[in-house]
Amino acid sequence: MHLVEDQNEPAAMKFRWKMLALGGEPASGGAGFSNPDNLLLDPNGHVWLVTDMASDKLNQPVPKRINSKGQPVSQSNLRGLFGNNGLWFLPTSGDHAGNAYLFAMGPIECELTGPFLSRDQQTLFLAVQHPGEMHGIRKGKKSEKRQFAIKTREGQEFIQTREVPIGSNFPSKQDNDPPKPVVVAIRRTNQQDITAV
Repeated sequence: MHLVEDQNEPAAMKFRWKMLALGGEPASGGAGFSNPDNLLLDPNGHVWLVTDMASDKLNQPVPKRINSKGQPVSQSNLRGLFGNNGLWFLPTSGDHAGNAYLFAMGPIECELTGPFLSRDQQTLFLAVQHPGEMHGIRKGKKSEKRQFAIKTREGQEFIQTREVPIGSNFPSKQDNDPPKPVVVAIRRTNQQDITAV
């Protein structure tokens, strides 16, 4: 939501607002993300946001959208549909203003936080917190198949099967290594401004 204070005065008691983007499923008019947390406004005024869904909800199966009582499954229990937490880019101007674009996907059972741009706008820093928070070390490349009742934009339902790792070996990805929090630096290979659209 974008708030615009009367006469652009931060102490104003009145304001106008407009919605930039809504989270949630695209079938329900959402932009495809859930539980936005930290925000970064780049020098062009575009929004970068990281999501923070609780680790116990990440990748939890949603095999049906109707519960045993014939009622729709609560929105809280649909969070598994959104997979891992991620970093999203939302342009605030131009032809694609208000669209949400997945820029980075976090490893299993982690939270991405603290997006920060270098002064020259060529490097984006991002912290990966508590990977493997629920299941700890991924042992022997353990994973399991889970089902998700997905809806298309037209409202048609289908079942998607995903193979979900149990635990994490991030960042080494070596079998049986413990997961560790890190700060990553993301750069463009052509040395240009990472925020250029």
